[in-house]
This record gives sequence, C-alpha cells and structure tokens, in this order.
Amino acid sequence: MIPTRKETNAPSATKPAPEPMSVFVVSLRDDLFTHAIAAARRFTKDLGSKVTVLAPRVVPYPLDLERPQVSPAFSAHTLPGENVRVVLCRDARAGLIQSLPVRSLVIMGARKRWWKTKEESLAERLRAEGHHVFLAWNPEASQNG
Repeated sequence: MIPTRKETNAPSATKPAPEPMSVFVVSLRDDLFTHAIAAARRFTKDLGSKVTVLAPRVVPYPLDLERPQVSPAFSAHTLPGENVRVVLCRDARAGLIQSLPVRSLVIMGARKRWWKTKEESLAERLRAEGHHVFLAWNPEASQNG
C-alpha cells in the first residue's frame, strides 16, 4: 500500500486573518460628503469594511503647506464620519490621487447635471489611475444648484 499525503485543506492556525476592505469617501464639495458617507455605509454594512473620508483642503501658494489658513484638526471635526483624513494640497484632484492607495475602492457624492460635473471628471481620472469608483447621486444637490 502506498502512503498518501496528508490533506491540508483545513485552515492553518498561522495564517493571518484577511484585513477588512478599505473604502474611501471623497468629494470636492463639503455638501456632498454626507450623502456619499451614507451610501458608503449602506454599501459596506455587512462587509466589516473601514470607511475613510478623504477631505482635500487647498492651501494657496503664499502659505506654507504645513501652515494652512484653517487647521486640519478643525476641518476634520467639521466633516461627518469617524475616520476623517484631511489632505493638504495645492490642487484638490492631485492631492486626492496621491493620497489613495493603489486600486482603491472610492465612493463619491455627485450631482446629476446634463453637463459633465467636476465629480464626474474626477471619477474618470481616478478610474484612469486604476481605482474603482462608485458615484452616489444626490438628488437634493441636483435640484438646489
């Protein structure tokens, strides 16, 4: 009789548990953050995912990047969400692109217009960079301008 190899289909005790998926909520407008975060929570409800809010804050050129007009702590406090990361940058789009990990899952609040909005342009740029982008349309923002 030939001995058979021991089957190792059982999970190993030394194998680390998979990290929860990270979801990033980004927006170029503060009024769209609340809707995007609500969409992110609905989307990740049963996944145990970590939701991170990325808030770009443009610092004008006369000021040093480390000394913006409004402190990042105050900016983070004024936005909804538990895990808010303020991105100090000269250009909001470039700052967001540089802040996202490779192939991130991104949820953005957006307004529905017949012309292409800034949010749609940013979504196209993020997709071109290899990120997965979901636009959460906000009907109230679309009606109010």
